[in-house]
Amino acid sequence: ASGFEHVPEGSPFVYCSNHQSLVDILVLGSVLPGDYKWAAKRSLMKIPFLGWHLRLAGHVPVDRNAGARSAAQVVERFEEVLARGKPLLVFPEGTRSEDGIVRPFKVGGFCAAVRAGAPVVPVAVEGTHRLMKKGAF
Repeated sequence: ASGFEHVPEGSPFVYCSNHQSLVDILVLGSVLPGDYKWAAKRSLMKIPFLGWHLRLAGHVPVDRNAGARSAAQVVERFEEVLARGKPLLVFPEGTRSEDGIVRPFKVGGFCAAVRAGAPVVPVAVEGTHRLMKKGAF
């Protein structure tokens, strides 16, 4: 891990990370500083204990297939996180990469950052797709 000297202090910002594996959550959770909130696939919110924790901790559920109105609500939730002074972690690809190649970005996290006047902090994860491929249990 390197580059932490560039992470803003005392103001909200948006971490934008590539997403290769479920392992990314553990890796990022162990190295990223601060009490950040992350965009989580809505279906995770239905898992007992994990889902309860995600909701109570203030993480933002995202339904990737719910359409434009839902997407606008997610951006509003992202803005609420930033307005509370919390960093936000998003995976702009919207899903995990199957081969480690970065896919086209969704714009929700970037829209929230612009609207909130918050900087974007790029994060790169490398090699985790080899540890736990998409679809693996």
